[in-house]
Amino acid sequence: MDANSTTFLELEQKLLSDKSGELKKKMEALLMSNLQEVKRKLDAGLPPREFNVMKDFKEALESCLRVLNSVWGRMHEQ
Repeated sequence: MDANSTTFLELEQKLLSDKSGELKKKMEALLMSNLQEVKRKLDAGLPPREFNVMKDFKEALESCLRVLNSVWGRMHEQ
């Protein structure tokens, strides 16, 4: 693993110390940006196989957002 990789334990520690929510907001922005790009591709129309891949990716990004908010909220009791 290279120096820029983040393990779940490192990510957990970073989220725990993110009292202001700044890291959470940055992560949300990145996920939302990717989600918007996927939605644009879906709306533009894709061949069936690519459409299904993008649809699954969209669902994964939406799940990531829910998990991030849930975990951060529990960590900071919000």
